[in-house]
Amino acid sequence: MFTFAKDKQTARVAAEFYINAINVMRGAEAISGYTSLPRQEAFDIEYWLLEEAKLQRMPKPKA
Repeated sequence: MFTFAKDKQTARVAAEFYINAINVMRGAEAISGYTSLPRQEAFDIEYWLLEEAKLQRMPKPKA
């Protein structure tokens, strides 16, 4: 697995989230089954509200 981001810390956090997601999927499959949300529903729920709030709080990139 490779993760890319603007810096090492952000890439490490992204990798940790991905590994945890894989562990959740494996755990669900071990018990019964894992079914993800449809892509559009996941996008509607997670991306815009959280991402927009995060982007508004971030400092402007240094030139």
